Amino acid sequence: MQRRNGKYRVAARASDWPVDVPQTGDELLSCDGQRVDDLLVEKVAPFVDRRVDLERSLSRLALHLTSEPRYETLWEPLRLKHCEVRSSSGKVRQFLLKWQPFTEEFQAMTRPAMPRQGIKQLRQGIHWIHATDFTLSSSKDIASFERLLNKVRGLGEADAVVLDIRGNNGGKTLVGYRILSALFKHAVERKPPSEQVESKAYWRVSATAREALETYKTALSQTEGSASLTYRLLDTLLSRMNEAASLGKTFIEQMDVPVDELAEPVSPFAGKLVLVTGQNCASACLDFVDMVLSIPGAVHVGSVTSADTRYSDIAQVSLPSTAKMWVPLKVWKNCKRADNEPYVPKFTFDGDLNDTAAVQAWVVDSILPTVKNVSIE
Repeated sequence: MQRRNGKYRVAARASDWPVDVPQTGDELLSCDGQRVDDLLVEKVAPFVDRRVDLERSLSRLALHLTSEPRYETLWEPLRLKHCEVRSSSGKVRQFLLKWQPFTEEFQAMTRPAMPRQGIKQLRQGIHWIHATDFTLSSSKDIASFERLLNKVRGLGEADAVVLDIRGNNGGKTLVGYRILSALFKHAVERKPPSEQVESKAYWRVSATAREALETYKTALSQTEGSASLTYRLLDTLLSRMNEAASLGKTFIEQMDVPVDELAEPVSPFAGKLVLVTGQNCASACLDFVDMVLSIPGAVHVGSVTSADTRYSDIAQVSLPSTAKMWVPLKVWKNCKRADNEPYVPKFTFDGDLNDTAAVQAWVVDSILPTVKNVSIE
């Protein structure tokens, strides 16, 4: 089950099940005589995600109506017995629920595969960039990303570029910035206009933060290497934090990315720009949305995003009871978005957002004709 544009829909169905099941796209109305929203708020939200005012959170909670994810256990199993469903033709039916052990097939159903990171020309002058991965957790991912950037640098004369970040749930903010840098060649700056209050990030100086940064640094040395910009920025941050700790300071300010490090000599892109988002977009993905939508003329389409707070860069801490706790290491001041405020697209896709072919046809045929070129001065 998935919440889509205010309604709960069947997102996927098993190919082989002991009882009859609804069709993909059918609307879920109630279960065991209760409204879906009431069930989720009372039985699921207290143990998974209390932000029931967010579309993404409700969609996440809806998974528990027909499954029991191992990574999110409830106080007691929900185990619904029957649900009322409306088909695309308007017919309302009751379906009995048959619970069975979790399988790999079902796990794949609950996490639809997104297109691999890359770029494709859909039509003459129209280029579609899949920016699904901001983590780049292996040397293979990094090499693939560098090849993507080389192609993006050649889009200066393109008529339209679509930035598709469906399936992206965050990672490294610098990855998204490098994509825009390759596309616009620094005609777009990260910093907001002078008349706005500039956002700043501050790291808490603590043993937990220093240990986490050391772990990140070791991982980066194995994937990106010590010569990479990400590694050097992290190394500088860690050195500053160690110095601040010795001086008894509580916070240190995060430094900006040096623009000269990413200089791009080619002429910037100046065509139509469309951003496609999904419900999972959070953390560094939302930072990317911040940057894209600061470009005059950029149009946001797709789905409402997820949301986060001013606190970020989380570290895992083990407690004596064997439980684990997640601790934020960084806080933003004068953040552009309020806590738990999602981005709402100008144009919402009413179909299945996991259907890439349908999304692409909708953007190319219905959205791009209405979009104007970006304004870069």
